[in-house]
Amino acid sequence: MAVQVIQSLYEIRKAHMTQSSNGYKRHCAEPNVVTRVALKATINHIQTSRPDLGARLEAFLALPPIPKPERHAASDENDYIELPLGEAEFSEIARALGDVFLITKDSRVAALVHYWHGELRFSRDFQG
Repeated sequence: MAVQVIQSLYEIRKAHMTQSSNGYKRHCAEPNVVTRVALKATINHIQTSRPDLGARLEAFLALPPIPKPERHAASDENDYIELPLGEAEFSEIARALGDVFLITKDSRVAALVHYWHGELRFSRDFQG
């Protein structure tokens, strides 16, 4: 009997965690949500050519991250942050990174251009 109660509690807990985890994953896949790592890398790459945009983005680092489910093992560097930006702003960031890529030919910058591309990100087919 005690084993059945423990198993039932485990299944309830597991279902709750799955729902929480799925909700977290869905929220993190929203088009205006970015990783802290991508945000920091973007700031680093555009701060010289677009200090105005770099400063705007840097302010977003102070936003609270999306709350992680219990027992989520990722570090703070893997936080997801919901930005109060729309498609036009994401496209502006992608263009600024594109300008940097034209000068540097750095493949990491090219990946960030794709990551921030507003039209792609805000399309219905976006998968995070």
